[in-house]
Amino acid sequence: MDECFVRMTTCVLCLTFLLAGPASHGHCENTHLRNAAWGMSRFDVMAGEDLSPETYDAYHVHYKTELDGREQDLIYGFFENMLVDAVYVLTLVQKGEQDVFRKKLEKKYGKPQGAENDGKGLYHYVWETRDTRIVMRPGRLKECRIEYISKKYSYLKEREARTAREHEEKIQRWSY
Repeated sequence: MDECFVRMTTCVLCLTFLLAGPASHGHCENTHLRNAAWGMSRFDVMAGEDLSPETYDAYHVHYKTELDGREQDLIYGFFENMLVDAVYVLTLVQKGEQDVFRKKLEKKYGKPQGAENDGKGLYHYVWETRDTRIVMRPGRLKECRIEYISKKYSYLKEREARTAREHEEKIQRWSY
């Protein structure tokens, strides 16, 4: 009897939290990408999406979404259960199609604040908003990435990269 009551109470609390969604945390008015705001938990981001994730783990939630009438990949990135970045991976069909996406970004965010040459003849375009750094990375192989990076939480991504490098170094030392 007690176990049944505990399970029922847990289900009611989970359902209440699920229905409350991100609005209970005050993020709805201040979204940065789609229905998400920087710093939201993985659970809150997933609750705010109207899509089912393709895959997810502690660090990423991957969706197939539609952008410009075509299915594209959208990957939210988390560190310490906080949303720190997101990236659209666009599959390009025609040559010059990345210029169409660049022009759409220009329409939304204005002229890029920078265009960095990667040394291979490709330019990475950069836009800045108050909270977000947007980087468009056209690729040679029919792919283009549009990255949205939190300015406030970017240090977490740097720490994640440093932790991954340290972990890799430990593994290499153990293999000797």
